[in-house]
Amino acid sequence: MRAFTMASAVRFGLSALAAAGVFAASTDEAHAAAVCNPDVSTECSRGVANLRSEHKEGLPTTIETPWMPSSGAVQVKAFLEIDPVKNGGPLFTVDMPRGAVLDASWGTKGMLTLHAASGAVTDGVVKVRHTLTPTVQVKLDVLGLSTTLDFEAANLVNKIPGSKFNYDGVGEKSFQPWGFGGAAAQVNGPALDSSRLFSVGFDVLPGNVTQYVDGSLALNATTRPTFAYKTTKVTLGGGRQALASAGDEVQIPWTDGDYAEVTANVEGEMTVSGQMQVKPYVNITKVYSFTGLSISVPVGTVAQTDYSTPAIKVAYPTQIVHIPLPNVHAPEKADLDEVAAGKEEERVVTIQNTGELAAEMSFKSADPQFTVPSGKVKVPAKGKYDMKVTFRPNAAGPAGTVITVTSNDPDSPEQKITVTANGADPAKVGGKGASGDDADGPMGADGCGCKAAGTRAPAGGLAALGGLALAIALAARRRSRA
Repeated sequence: MRAFTMASAVRFGLSALAAAGVFAASTDEAHAAAVCNPDVSTECSRGVANLRSEHKEGLPTTIETPWMPSSGAVQVKAFLEIDPVKNGGPLFTVDMPRGAVLDASWGTKGMLTLHAASGAVTDGVVKVRHTLTPTVQVKLDVLGLSTTLDFEAANLVNKIPGSKFNYDGVGEKSFQPWGFGGAAAQVNGPALDSSRLFSVGFDVLPGNVTQYVDGSLALNATTRPTFAYKTTKVTLGGGRQALASAGDEVQIPWTDGDYAEVTANVEGEMTVSGQMQVKPYVNITKVYSFTGLSISVPVGTVAQTDYSTPAIKVAYPTQIVHIPLPNVHAPEKADLDEVAAGKEEERVVTIQNTGELAAEMSFKSADPQFTVPSGKVKVPAKGKYDMKVTFRPNAAGPAGTVITVTSNDPDSPEQKITVTANGADPAKVGGKGASGDDADGPMGADGCGCKAAGTRAPAGGLAALGGLALAIALAARRRSRA
């Protein structure tokens, strides 16, 4: 028998199942059946989906501060983005390195109930690593010069040693796969006064601005964002309804196979929120030809801005979850030899388990003349069991039974073996009596008990007797010549 892939099962059996309405299980009984413990129950199995998603782009939100201070000769406004660290990997990763467990259980013939099992709280992890990317505007109203200077992020970063802003925030949080319960990873940023993103002179500005203004610009910023992840939907091949919480389950049809392979499409979302603190430093040393100036942003100027992002879709590659199953094959027929009444004969009937999961079997014979092993036996994956059938006929004549093999095979939990045999008359077994003599027994045909050669009339009657007399005469003649 071939292994059965759920992708083909869906294409083959979808319309029939829709008519039957056997896709989603919602009763408490069905839910209880789906909670699987393979160490206890032989009617469940587990598969694992290896899920990992990386987000390599920045957050879709720009954090804008107000003008700092709100008035004055020098004001600063900052636009900050939360981005991946250059050469530092993705912005965030949602990883289930030990796998998300998909339980399959069965109690109804031909159906598998699939349940997204919760793993350990450390089996999943959200990891975050980010930097802050600033664009800065400086508004000047000094000595008749009224202008706004733009320090764009691309120009700033190229003037910084290492070509990256000096901010590296790291955080992580573990969670239970599949992640329906969510996980919130908080990134603990440094203190504001020790988190300088950059410091540059106005000479980095393009054009001829420096003909009129000299000075320097620096910016401190810090944030403690929370990256909150949650799995929103798991769609399994063969199930009409998606799994949306840890208690959900679906049923899919099952025909036959050594294992099941179920496609799993997993979707989640990430939201980010926090507060940004920004502290600017500006010092103007020249305006036009006036040098020796020292016009600065007031000490202690700080902006605090709350922010949040829209939900960011977290997608995973489609997974094929491999679920081992038992697959029992019992022969349809078995024949035993002729056995004398009161005697017994033992015959071995081999039952295969071609599946990838251990099978549990028990046996029952419909006729007590045929006995089978009692209790339950376990047959390992890809193993076999030699069942001993003992035939002890009560009387002469044909005999037969049906042996029922009950197992944890999902689609064939009961299989029948038809056994035939013959109970022979002890006086006629093999054409001999109990003493090994001819079938007429120890008595001669005339009942005298003197079963010597010639006592039974030979075939041919008198002609045969005449032949016997001739043989005696020839023997006497030979003796006289001697």
